Amino acid sequence: MFDITELLSPFAIERLRASLLDGDAWLSAAPSRLEDEATRLGFEPTVIQWGGNRSVACRALSKDGVEVVVKLAAYAGSTRREVLSLAALVESRRVPEILACDEKREVLVTKAIQTAVPLSDLDEDKLETASVADLLSRVHSCDASLLPSEHPVAFRLAAAWQTAEGWRNAPRMELCRAAEVLELLPTDKECALHGDLVPANVLKDERGVLWLVDPQAAAGDPASSAASWGLLRGNGPEQGWRTGGGAIRRALLVGQLLGCNQQRVLAYLTFQAFEMACRQASWGQWEWAAESIELARAAREASG
Repeated sequence: MFDITELLSPFAIERLRASLLDGDAWLSAAPSRLEDEATRLGFEPTVIQWGGNRSVACRALSKDGVEVVVKLAAYAGSTRREVLSLAALVESRRVPEILACDEKREVLVTKAIQTAVPLSDLDEDKLETASVADLLSRVHSCDASLLPSEHPVAFRLAAAWQTAEGWRNAPRMELCRAAEVLELLPTDKECALHGDLVPANVLKDERGVLWLVDPQAAAGDPASSAASWGLLRGNGPEQGWRTGGGAIRRALLVGQLLGCNQQRVLAYLTFQAFEMACRQASWGQWEWAAESIELARAAREASG
């Protein structure tokens, strides 16, 4: 039987424990439920699929030997959202194929992407940015009319403000100003976005082809994707959460390759970094929050 500490990081466990109505009970039952659901759907569990913050997952084999990923989501509605996202992004040819799902039981089975490694486990190389831009371009070309719109900036501002409620020195006025600047800039045409563009959700196969997993797809501004990648593709042991070095350069280069308005990329990067700092502070990750604030101010200065 799998153990929850094999499936999730201590950080993810604490977040689920705090955010779920009965977090301890869900975490206790999740490993056996995951195996039971895989078996019920006709798959034989094999090994854990490490990672994730909203679900647990394992590898399994179908009766004809096809390797799959079985995922059990923690939050109601998550499986339906992911199924809709995968269906909307299928035209990109860079998302896994759905093999089975049970939305009521929050279980999703997708075909495994063979020999693929998350970018969070790899150092950034000189070819990566162009490959990521090509991947995002494929996503952006999908039909956005099938997707809900991203949360508006005003909603995200209010959410970040509330998240930072207990943080006495939160950069609230800087966050508001960043939102105002973003709202005043001309907007690009809405397109399909992945919705959770962290390095752990971008896989690289043995041919060097990039794939996207765990989408929370929405219709939004392509400049947002460029900024998100700049913000989240850090280097070092905390890739995917730390902002890392070179974030501004990375965001602008991806934005340029996507044909985005560069001032809008910087505006998004400024807002997202302040927004991220509020979340990181709520997690008690003060070093991360300080780094995000530093990046937000640097991006604001770069925008002139």
